[in-house]
Amino acid sequence: MAEGIVIDGIYIKEINKKATRKGIVIVCKYVENGVEKSVRDNQRLVERFEEILKELKFIGIRNLELPEFLIERIIITGIELKWKDEELKECKLLGLYKAPHSIPIETKFYSWIYQSTNEFGYTENDIKLLNEFQEQAILYAKGVREQISLIDIENKAFLSEHDVMKSEGTNND
Repeated sequence: MAEGIVIDGIYIKEINKKATRKGIVIVCKYVENGVEKSVRDNQRLVERFEEILKELKFIGIRNLELPEFLIERIIITGIELKWKDEELKECKLLGLYKAPHSIPIETKFYSWIYQSTNEFGYTENDIKLLNEFQEQAILYAKGVREQISLIDIENKAFLSEHDVMKSEGTNND
């Protein structure tokens, strides 16, 4: 069995991106040093987290045994993990199916065994992606969110201004 990802005594039980009347909410259920906790937040996820959600669509299509041309109809919103004695046993993808001319339908993909040696398990590449996703989820549980760096904004403004001055033929060094 795969061990799953545990960082600083934290492992993820579920992380899911949900649409509510007030906007998008991230629900993260996790265990920290044996204590179950949860976070419900509307702050944006880091960019890599969003990229992984998009990559998980291919696993979702294979999991549901759908033809690949339906890939655009699948939206992965998160994962639910089943642990036993701090060992990861199963992983279920959570998401939506966008039916034509209808609102998206919530879809719970069936659980697959979290090992690459089982016929109904994930591949090695799937597990690498799911492990990275768990790492990102743990960072979210620890408070890491997408942030705008004021230093980057100031530097971009300075560089843009400096480039304009160069193109005008002036240099105020």
